[in-house]
Amino acid sequence: MLQLTSEIMDYESGEMDEEEVLDFFQKLVDTGLVWELQGSYQRTAINLIYSGDIRARTADIGNV
Repeated sequence: MLQLTSEIMDYESGEMDEEEVLDFFQKLVDTGLVWELQGSYQRTAINLIYSGDIRARTADIGNV
């Protein structure tokens, strides 16, 4: 959980490059945590899924 907190802080402060952002959001989607965070994370994840930059979990397909 500490690593996730650190990654959220890095994302929020703009310290991640594009690849790190994509990896971060893929991890959030893969674990399902993105759906527990504030709406801006959910909207970003949905946009990244629709653009093909990250993939949805099978369990999430139809809910995104």
